[in-house]
Amino acid sequence: MAPALDGTGALMRSPSHPSSQPASNDCHRLAQPGFAVYSCVTVSGPSGTITEVTSGEAHQVLYSVYRREGAVARLVLVNTGGTDGPPVTFHRVDLAHDGDLKLLAVQKASANAPVSSVGAFDVVEGSGKVVLHVALGGGGGQIAPAPGGGVAVWFSPDGGTHVEHRVYRYQQGAWRMVVSERLTTAPTRADAFS
Repeated sequence: MAPALDGTGALMRSPSHPSSQPASNDCHRLAQPGFAVYSCVTVSGPSGTITEVTSGEAHQVLYSVYRREGAVARLVLVNTGGTDGPPVTFHRVDLAHDGDLKLLAVQKASANAPVSSVGAFDVVEGSGKVVLHVALGGGGGQIAPAPGGGVAVWFSPDGGTHVEHRVYRYQQGAWRMVVSERLTTAPTRADAFS
């Protein structure tokens, strides 16, 4: 059996100054005062409800994840990026096809990379815990839903002479890399997470 993986090195980290505020279905109320809200995603599952808010001002983008605890929203994860760094996008996904939604945080390989060029991703539970972090080598790669559940990854760690294909899936109580193979060419891009 493949070894268990976790969120070590995650894009989203525990805040240095945890805070809380009244919970709201309006994610704009969760943003820092004076910050414009660019997007937000709410995920509810057996382990809880979290809301991700992407907001910013001038030369700063702030990615924040709040966990709802009754009438309170607690800040549990953050990533502070400059406007020139690789952006992070968030998706509500059912990676195991079991109705247990997760938050998928996807960072582009670089600020100037094509939208489909992924540098790293995190899987976040409804509890607000990052349960899987994967960083792609080389110049980034592509990710898509894997047939049978999980995340499929294609990347070229050596700049183009071959392609690594990996599948990460939750099995036997942990996230594991269940497929790792070397290909001579990349497959036609599968449907990306939307």
